[in-house]
Formats: sequence, C-alpha cells, structure tokens
Amino acid sequence: EELNKSKSELNTAKSELARLKQEKESMSTGMEKGQKEVLEAKESEIKKLAAKVTHLETDVEKLLFEKAALEKEKEQLINQLNDARSNSSNNQALETKVRELTEQVRVFKNELSDKEKAFKQEKADLQKVIDQMKAGGEQAANAELDKVKKDLEKA
Repeated sequence: EELNKSKSELNTAKSELARLKQEKESMSTGMEKGQKEVLEAKESEIKKLAAKVTHLETDVEKLLFEKAALEKEKEQLINQLNDARSNSSNNQALETKVRELTEQVRVFKNELSDKEKAFKQEKADLQKVIDQMKAGGEQAANAELDKVKKDLEKA
C-alpha cells in the first residue's frame, strides 16, 4: 500500500512538472534578462529532479517485481515444506531456503523504504523549486545559491 502511495505521488509530481513547464512558458514573455536566466536555471533543476523521480519510479517497480517473485517463491517453498514434513533433511533445506527468502524480502523492504525516503526528499526539493519559481526574482536567485551550496556540501 505504501508503494501505491509512492506511485500516486510520482504521478502527482509528473503532472506538477507539466503544469510548471506551462506556467514557465506563460511567465517567460515580458521578463527581464536576469529573471529569464533564473527561470532557465530552475527549469534545469526541474529536469534533473524529474529524471531522479523517473529513476526512483523505475527502482520502485523493479523492487516490487523482485519482492513479488521472492514472496511467490517463498510461498511455493512453504507449500513444499508442508508436503515434505516426513523427510527431515529435506525439511531442513527448505526451512533454510525459507529463512533466506524471508531475509531477502526484508532486505528488499528496507531498500524500498530507502527509495521511498529518497523519493520524498526529491519531491520536497521539487516543491521548493516550484515555490521559489512562484516567488521569482531575487528570492529565486538566493534559493539557487542555497541549493548549490547544499549540493556542494553533499559532494
């Protein structure tokens, strides 16, 4: 259900990007040169964030697929385990495999959680850019400097 929520948020972010591009085009007429440069810088940042969103969406889909495959395999192994209760050595091997698959599912859940956190951060960054674009002018230029400083600190 969290994955569905993430998918919904991704779709919302995509539609918001499309809306912003339209707003940018309508805002660009009659702007001063400095404002156009700031707007172009913001558009570049939006494109980068959109690419990250797309990458995260791909990662989420991949993790979902792998998780489903692992859960299906786990279910099959549990069924085999139930059918083979009389064979002790076979049971031990199947129980080991079930534990391994359970651990893999846990790892994928953790990876998915990490990807969702990264997605939420990217969404927050995108919202900040959107808000800054709405505010425009000097505020946007200062925010761009803050973003560059933040990126440099991360590096």
